[in-house]
Amino acid sequence: MKDIIIESRSLCRLYQGKKALDSISFGVRRGEIFGLLGPNGAGKTTLVKILATLLLPSSGRAFIEGLDVVKDAKKVRRIIGLYLAESGFYYRLKVKDFLQFFGRLYGLSGADLRRRVRELLEFFQLEDKADQEVNVLSHGMRRKLHLARALLHNPSVLLLDEPTIGLDPISAKDLRDRLRKLSREGKTILLSTHYMPEAEEICDRVLLLNLGRVIAIDSPQNLIRRHGGFQVVEILYDQGRLNMTLERLIAVLASRLKRENGVSIHALERGRLKVYSKKADELLPELADNLVRFRIPVKSITIMKPSLEDVFHKLVAEADRT
Repeated sequence: MKDIIIESRSLCRLYQGKKALDSISFGVRRGEIFGLLGPNGAGKTTLVKILATLLLPSSGRAFIEGLDVVKDAKKVRRIIGLYLAESGFYYRLKVKDFLQFFGRLYGLSGADLRRRVRELLEFFQLEDKADQEVNVLSHGMRRKLHLARALLHNPSVLLLDEPTIGLDPISAKDLRDRLRKLSREGKTILLSTHYMPEAEEICDRVLLLNLGRVIAIDSPQNLIRRHGGFQVVEILYDQGRLNMTLERLIAVLASRLKRENGVSIHALERGRLKVYSKKADELLPELADNLVRFRIPVKSITIMKPSLEDVFHKLVAEADRT
């Protein structure tokens, strides 16, 4: 299809005999913000690096604007902007000099380079930092500068690996707003993230990835609509006062609630536990009784509608059972 800008055909990548990517196929349309979602170790960065020509696939093929990322690697590099979370900086360079240095590597020079640097400093609101050294910038400002570097040669495709990780909420929102603007200007953006609310907010479509395998591909809204036929009970508890291991808590609740059809339990960060069930309102009294019985230091219990994160956990659990 002519409007498919990024395409993956049965991509596989082996590490020490194990599949980091297992037959990954998808297409990204022109102007989309397309999310790669999954936990750490799902294969997101490996996939981004293959698309960016930094890694060779073990099998399968991938294309950027019709160019094979292996056979046409040099041409692909000219049309992509790459952001890798692990990339470093030349910290003692001034911000303006940093962008000019990389602009020259992209083949820019003279008035064109100076104009492009000015445009990017303005776009990312870094004009007042132009003559400061990179090492004095905040974490959020460095992320903006990193993205500005990827945009210097005005690429049509952006490959972004966890660009908002570690940012405070305000800085992360600002960066997402700028990605939306780039998308409206016609950039095709592939965004890797493990933060589901971010993908639900910003992505036109998402690919759910777990242990190197595709779990589902669709818009966040369609995934929730199609797979969200359940309720969620969110339990917040005091981690410091928990009188058993988290694994033991999950095992106890699972054994006590196994009579309820479709129950699954997932532990999340910051003292959160989620129980998924088709009949959560009927399950709640039994769940509350067991939390009291085992003296779990509960802060709150809430019944809510499923989010993209909840759908992902459900789909992963179903895939593990097959």
